[in-house]
Parts: sequence; C-alpha cells; structure tokens
Amino acid sequence: MPNKVKLKICRMEKATMKKKLSPAILIVSKLLIPVLFFPPHTVPAQQSSAALTLKDAFVLVKKNNLNLKQFKTAMRQAQLETGMQKTGYLPTVATAASYNYISELAKLEVPLSLPGISIPPIEAGVKNQYDFAILVKQPLFTGFRTKNLIRSAEAKEMANIGEKEILLNKLYLQTGRLFYSIQLNRYQRKALQQSVRRADFQLEKARNLLQAQQLTRFDTLQVANRKLILQTQILRLQHVEEILLSKLRFLLNTDTPTEIQLIRLQQVNLTLEDLSTYLRIARENRPELRKLLALKDARSFSAKAVRSIQFPQIFASATYHYARPGVNFFKDEWMNYFTAGVNLQWEIWNWRRTKRQTEQVKLGIRQIELQNQQMMKNIEQEIEEACKYLIATKEQIVLQKKIVAQEKERYCMVSQKFEQGMATSLDISDAEKKLTEAELLLQKDYVEWRRYQLQLDYATGLIGKK
Repeated sequence: MPNKVKLKICRMEKATMKKKLSPAILIVSKLLIPVLFFPPHTVPAQQSSAALTLKDAFVLVKKNNLNLKQFKTAMRQAQLETGMQKTGYLPTVATAASYNYISELAKLEVPLSLPGISIPPIEAGVKNQYDFAILVKQPLFTGFRTKNLIRSAEAKEMANIGEKEILLNKLYLQTGRLFYSIQLNRYQRKALQQSVRRADFQLEKARNLLQAQQLTRFDTLQVANRKLILQTQILRLQHVEEILLSKLRFLLNTDTPTEIQLIRLQQVNLTLEDLSTYLRIARENRPELRKLLALKDARSFSAKAVRSIQFPQIFASATYHYARPGVNFFKDEWMNYFTAGVNLQWEIWNWRRTKRQTEQVKLGIRQIELQNQQMMKNIEQEIEEACKYLIATKEQIVLQKKIVAQEKERYCMVSQKFEQGMATSLDISDAEKKLTEAELLLQKDYVEWRRYQLQLDYATGLIGKK
C-alpha cells in the first residue's frame, strides 16, 4: 500500500477515534506509536570502543587457545628432527680407550748358535696393552640417504604446520558460531523488548477503555498475560546468553568479562560465486590438502632413504692413537701415531628387508592418496551444502522481509480497530504476536546467512583470512 494511502486511512481512522475515545487515550497514542514502530534491528545501541568484534575474537583464540600452544611443542620437535638429519653431512668425532692382556706372546727363535752361549727366544710384544684414540669419521657417499632424510623431515614439518592450520580453522569456526549465536540472542531480546513496549501500550489503552466501560476485564487480562509471556522469554534469553558468553570465554582462554559488539544484521552481501570458483579456492587454501601432500612427500623421501642401502656407503676416517706399546711391538713404552683411510661398505644381501620396507612405505603413500581423494569429496560436499543453504536463506530473507512489512501493516490496522472497539484483545494480541514472530524469524534468517557464509569460508579455507 502506498504511503499516501496509508496516511489518508490513518487520518480517517483518527477522526473517527476522536468521537469515541477520551483525550488521554489520544495523547498516549500520539506519543507512543512512533516509538513502537521504530525498527529494533536497524540501529544498534552505541557500542563501547572496547567491544569484541569477530576479528578480535579470532585474534584472541589464535593467541590464547591452549590446544594451539601445544602445537608449538610438536612443531619444535619437527624442527629439531630436521636439524638432526642435517648433521648427517658433518663429520663425527668419537673417543675410544682399550686395555688388553695377552697371556701368551709370539716368540722369535734366533737362528744362530754360538758355542757356550744360549740365546733366549725374543717375545714379540708385551702382555699389557693400552690404547687411547680419537676417531674422526666423514661420510663421503651414502646413496643420497642423508639428503632424502632431510627432505622427509622438512615435509613432516610442513605437515605439522598444516595440522596447526586445521585446528586453527576449526577454532575459528567454533568462535564464529558462538559469536553469531550471541548476536541472534541480543537481537531477539531487542525484538521481544519492543514487543513488551507494544504490549504495555495496548495494556494502557485497554485499561482506559475498561474505565470507559468499553471493554471487559478479560481483555486487559489477555494483554497482561501476553506481556508476562514476553518477559519470560526475555529472561530465558538472558540466561542463554550467559551460557554462550561462558563458552566463548572458555574457547578464548580468558577470564575477563567479554562485551560483544553488535553487528548490523541487514548489512550483508547476498551475492554468491559459482560452485567451481569455490572449489578452486578450496584446492588452493584448504590446509587438509596441504597436510596430506606434505605427508605424501615425507613418505616418498623415506622410501628413497630406505633404498639408499642399495648403494655403497663410503666414509673417510682418521684416528689419533696414544698407545702402549705403539707401532713398535717390541718396546714397552707409550707412543702416539696417526692412521687415515677410506672405508667402503656395501650390503649385498639382507634377506629382502629393504624390499619389504620399500613396499611398506608405498602402501602408506597409497593410503594417503585415498585419503586425499576422500578429502576432496568431503570438501565438494561441504561447499555444495553451504551454497544450497545460502541460496535457500537468501530466498527466505526476501520473503520474510515482505512478511514483516505485512504484519506491521496488519498490526496497525488491528490496533486502530481495537481503539475503535471493532477488535477484541485476542485480535490485538494475535496481531502483535505474529508481528513479533515475523521479526524474530527475519533476524534469525540474517544470522543464519552469516553462519552459512562462515561455513562456506571454512569449506574453502578462507576463514579467518578475510
């Protein structure tokens, strides 16, 4: 109905009302009608500058959550593993000490005989032998084993980073859901408080009409019961909000009171991209896919490290000895000397142990590939489901806005008839109830849109990045 027609009807009805109603009722109507029909969701109350936004909540959960802090230890362990594998390129230094007692020594017979002289045999070595050594060993070629072990450790480190991002995205999703649940609770309370004000206005009019003997006491009782029901609903929502705030503080790991900043529900972008666009974004940003890719790389490099045993292992070594006896076995005295050389080891047969280890790693790689395929199907399902919910919610918002406008118009008409004595208290209570329900549903639809948008951001891997 055009605005001019509405104003004309209201003027005609007011002219009729002046003949039937007392001046007190007319004054109350003029003062309260503009207040009663001010939309409760268009302008939120002025917020404190310290009120918590969704972005602030994301920052706090990333900073304070204990589960995320545990991942720092796991990531540090992965970094240490990488550092340990890199030491495979460096020489190793070892010390050794030994003591040996030989009960029998080799004896050398002198092949000379002199008349009247007995030459005793000469013992080769001494029975008590001591040796202190410092050994330096440098790998020269290990079949690329060290290189592959380093790459495997780096890939595991990337997998740990992906695991941390997975947990962080889940925490973002939980935080966002709680945040929007609190928003819905606040706006529903505002709508119910607006409904209470309308009920107060109708109750005052009903009492005035009762004094004028134009209504019965039953009519005022009906409006009063409606007000009590609304106040009960507001009280229940207050308790629910306390529970939601407690959950949010637990998730953020903070004990300080949390003040949530109200958002403007109607300021949402109801446009959507194509499904293929969201799938492409998900392939680029989902941490689950990056984690599986890193685990696959780690397994592949591990398989190469296992196969390195098929190559010869070459090491250079140098040793410093301080021994008794030294290189001269015939002198029982301390000596120092050096040895240097190249050592080659090549394992020819190990009863197919290397082959079995390689097959075991390949089975792990195949398992990761299957997990990746399943993950892609899950992501496609999540995106498709979120998009369908968003489309349905968008249509619901468009229709619900029309319903709210119609219910407001209906409430205005029934209210005017009630003042004229042409409608009962049941009629006005029913109209007010339907208007409140329509406003609550509209607010719920707006919040549901934001929730499904949050779910879509999670499915595409963009949650917390916008």
